[in-house]
Amino acid sequence: MERLFKASQAYSEPATVQLLEVSTAGNLVVTLERFRARTKSRAVDQIVCVVWRISCGKCVEIWSHFENQTECDAFWEEGTIE
Repeated sequence: MERLFKASQAYSEPATVQLLEVSTAGNLVVTLERFRARTKSRAVDQIVCVVWRISCGKCVEIWSHFENQTECDAFWEEGTIE
């Protein structure tokens, strides 16, 4: 969470997540989301598939799969996180 907080301080506007779809199967919830964020020098706008594993009514594990992982990694590595 600290990493995300530090990264968010570099945003030129708040990041947004738009929920597009939700599906469930047993103890898994799958969401399709549009993630948008911008710093002064970079932007990312991608669809993300997020798999949430639920146990005892709580989220115990999350996997995020970005539309273009290389582009997403470049966004986070562009000096937004120390």
